[in-house]
Amino acid sequence: MSALLLSVTPSKSDELAILWHQRLGHLHFAALRSILGSKTPLASSVCETCVKTKHRRRFIRTPVPRATRPLETIHSDVCGPFKCLSFSGAQYFILYIEHYTRFCWVYFLRTKEANEVTGRFQEFRERIRKIFPQWEISRFRCDNGKGEYNNTFFCGILSATGI
Repeated sequence: MSALLLSVTPSKSDELAILWHQRLGHLHFAALRSILGSKTPLASSVCETCVKTKHRRRFIRTPVPRATRPLETIHSDVCGPFKCLSFSGAQYFILYIEHYTRFCWVYFLRTKEANEVTGRFQEFRERIRKIFPQWEISRFRCDNGKGEYNNTFFCGILSATGI
């Protein structure tokens, strides 16, 4: 009952309703009243969990400027693990999406460790430099995955190459 803020001392039927409210995933009290078959309104109880989770959060989003040339921005994410392994034994894959053309590259990974992700990025970057020598990658966007992107080795490569 510590999660409840009660304005009055709850009766036995109110305690039962509160228990069922929690068991049914914090179902609203009007629906709970119809399920329990109660004709009387429940006491004015407020579930603290419901109040916290049903508040609307306000996000201040700044629009991302569109890329004006190829390879200006690369988006990336690591996906997996998958139950079914690939033929090469990979359980993850890394996706690189070029913002201007929306062209995608996919590399398979055996693990999600930082050294393998960083190695694949270096391989991707070298491949891009050979195919498109006139353009350089300017920005790299990712979800800052703990470990795979957010480590000193990967950040050092980005800063050393001017990305």
